[in-house]
Amino acid sequence: MSKRKLLIILILFSMIINSCFYQPTVKEKVIYITPSYCVKPPKPKFKKLDPNLGLTSSKNLSILINNIIELKTYSELLENTIECYEKQIKKFKELQNDTNKQNRIRKMDK
Repeated sequence: MSKRKLLIILILFSMIINSCFYQPTVKEKVIYITPSYCVKPPKPKFKKLDPNLGLTSSKNLSILINNIIELKTYSELLENTIECYEKQIKKFKELQNDTNKQNRIRKMDK
């Protein structure tokens, strides 16, 4: 073989080898998510029992019942706050899964 043919074959062979190792860089999406503020309820202010009266007195029982109702309301509001943050986490995970799926599809196409 002539040197020229050998050189052409060598160049083609090196191009084929290099093309096997070439992997294009894929730009990944960077997503910045800032959580929105979920309202935190104010702490309840419980009324104190009258120490001069017994626990079973009508006034102290009324205060206890009102304190329990206020505590129940406060706990429900706290649960709403937690649900607000959980919804944000769920949206973030869905978005993250969608992004990962898109990256996998891109890699399979190439």
